[in-house]
Amino acid sequence: AAAAGLPRPARVAAAEAGPAVVTDALAIILGFGLLLASRVPTNRALGLLVVFGLAGACLLTLAGAGSVLTLLDRRREETR
Repeated sequence: AAAAGLPRPARVAAAEAGPAVVTDALAIILGFGLLLASRVPTNRALGLLVVFGLAGACLLTLAGAGSVLTLLDRRREETR
């Protein structure tokens, strides 16, 4: 229902690439998240940095892919 207000290219990007992007990001986040259990402070810091960095990158990828595709679609329609 929330996707109903999105332009078509953004809906297609979210439907087709979204699950793969999220699944991949979660797998890597869980893997590096194990570093949070380390006794070595540097490893814990690395794990925390990667977890937050990858979560942010995943969100930006999901938002950015739809935005870029929408802009490209509008540009293509204007040149017709």
